[in-house]
Amino acid sequence: MFRTLPLAAFLLGTMPAGAAPTEWTLDLGHAHIGWEINHMGLSRTVGRFNSYDGTFLIDEENPANS
Repeated sequence: MFRTLPLAAFLLGTMPAGAAPTEWTLDLGHAHIGWEINHMGLSRTVGRFNSYDGTFLIDEENPANS
């Protein structure tokens, strides 16, 4: 299952109110990017990325700029 939504909710919930845009970097020791596809209940395909990195720029005052 995707784990990015809880991560995004956590990051948004921990930002101080009225803060300027803040850059957040993925903690690669605690991150996982993967997926699972179920095909009509007959087969299951699982995949993952082994190498990745990323940053988020979050603008709490104007989320459209995030």
